[in-house]
Amino acid sequence: MAATNGSRGTVAVLEEDLFFLGRIGPAIQSAGLTMEVIPPGKPVSQGMAGVLLDLTFSGEWERQLEPLRGTGIEIVGFGPHVDGALMKRGRAAGCTRVMARSRFAVELPAIVARWAAAHSPAA
Repeated sequence: MAATNGSRGTVAVLEEDLFFLGRIGPAIQSAGLTMEVIPPGKPVSQGMAGVLLDLTFSGEWERQLEPLRGTGIEIVGFGPHVDGALMKRGRAAGCTRVMARSRFAVELPAIVARWAAAHSPAA
């Protein structure tokens, strides 16, 4: 779970659930990327390969994502499938994709593999 100050091979993760971080980290590493866990209140660097946001993350994550508006960095938000208002809040904050946590768990390897391919030296 290395912090690399926003290198293009880094995925920003706004997640506080240690169990779920234990699933996200290995997927990111197996794609050849590194993970930077972003604490509440810290803005997300513009130099990220992508951003994973747990929509139940504490703090004002909308403000943390503000520096990414208009950068083209993909932000994938995930949360409880029964909370439609939270999903709308994610879209309004700039999430490129918003999905249920269960769907996210299935799609995570493909998401980070796509980011890795886009940010490899040959890309």
